[in-house]
Amino acid sequence: MDEQQKFKSWVRDLFEQVSTSAELETRLSMMAAAPRGYKIWTQIAYMSDKLDLLMSKRHYRIHQKRTLKDGGVIVHLVQTVGRKRKTRLDGHLAFLPSSHRNIYRVVGLNNPAFWHKVGSRFIERCYPYLVRIFFKQEELRRVLVAFEESLASRFEMSVTDSTLKEKRQLVQKSTRRIDEFDSERRWALSSISKAFESAADRRQWFKSIRLNLRNIGGKDVAATVRVTKHGLVAQDHLYDLSMRNLFPNLEGIAFSKTELFANRGLKERDYLPAKPVAIDYPVDVFDERSNVRRLAAALKAYPNSSKAIYHGNPYLHMSLADFIDGSSFEIWVLSPRRIILVPQARASVASHERLVSYVFEKFKEGEAREYSNG
Repeated sequence: MDEQQKFKSWVRDLFEQVSTSAELETRLSMMAAAPRGYKIWTQIAYMSDKLDLLMSKRHYRIHQKRTLKDGGVIVHLVQTVGRKRKTRLDGHLAFLPSSHRNIYRVVGLNNPAFWHKVGSRFIERCYPYLVRIFFKQEELRRVLVAFEESLASRFEMSVTDSTLKEKRQLVQKSTRRIDEFDSERRWALSSISKAFESAADRRQWFKSIRLNLRNIGGKDVAATVRVTKHGLVAQDHLYDLSMRNLFPNLEGIAFSKTELFANRGLKERDYLPAKPVAIDYPVDVFDERSNVRRLAAALKAYPNSSKAIYHGNPYLHMSLADFIDGSSFEIWVLSPRRIILVPQARASVASHERLVSYVFEKFKEGEAREYSNG
């Protein structure tokens, strides 16, 4: 049995034998560096209180399911991928509760083939019972700077690889301005603060960022940690550093976001007046009518939903219904700096998070907050 097979056997025994979330995370923290290609994947996500229903709905991919003593769940996923060349992929995912209500860590120890073709897709298909958390550029910067500062006495941390997006504006037929997005992969050795400052100067934002950790005064890399805007952390070693110094800050932000979206649907409120969510911007984004049209075009492409636009110029009024979740919203743009999301009969936390993060990613990041007339 080669080293890869031995490691895979060790991983299987680990996920099948632990009895609590704490035991699993302790074992992950104590393990040696993962073999080349393997990562510890941790997805920060919101999960509704219907964990059992979530698992039963996805039974066709779940080979085995086991509930831990503290309420966490470990599933063994098996799937055959590929059309011409069939490959059987199997691995485990652990759904571990955090210290915040309804915020979970979805943890796997897998190679990229399993994670991207099975694990990550399984998580996406768990919507609306589970939804990944989107982190804005400033939130990501704040969390990573705090991570760097917390480890400054032991490690030197540097940004070594990042994937960025940049908006560029094109003019077509001399009259119509079109926004397009370019992706760029960049390798650079810099501090976290400098990397974010450079991105801001170029009007870019990070899709993902990889950090190298070196012992103070050492040359060898002790661990690599990649963090994405969709709340995914992938690392090859020193899980305890993230567990203590990175995940809690991400989970705190995730909790604040999802608490804002709670109890807004009319049914949940016994048909009391709706409580809209506003997305506010610090500048007059919608003074330019092209931005109203650009937002409308982005929302028309919102996946798995029906849309109806009642008015699109100079202001926006449209409705959007989520086919998967059953939630629906009225969407208004009536002022230069604000989008208003008015929940209808059903408007779950997961649907709010999915819609707001879509607006942030496809249009422009703003500040989601309780709507007020001010």
